[in-house]
Amino acid sequence: MREKPLILVVDDEQDLREIMVLKLSASGFDAIVAIDAKEGVAAAKQSHPDLILMDIHMPASRGPTRRLR
Repeated sequence: MREKPLILVVDDEQDLREIMVLKLSASGFDAIVAIDAKEGVAAAKQSHPDLILMDIHMPASRGPTRRLR
């Protein structure tokens, strides 16, 4: 079991990813990132995060939640 909740941040915009990770870390969470939906699905399957924050308007982000079920 983890000490801190793990949050996966999936966004194609680097600035937004960095801001979210900084805010989450400052709030006591561990955060990992992925730059697109495909990488996000792989990271989710490998890391089993407690929460996924995903930009649904990224290119090639159609249907990633189906692949995570």
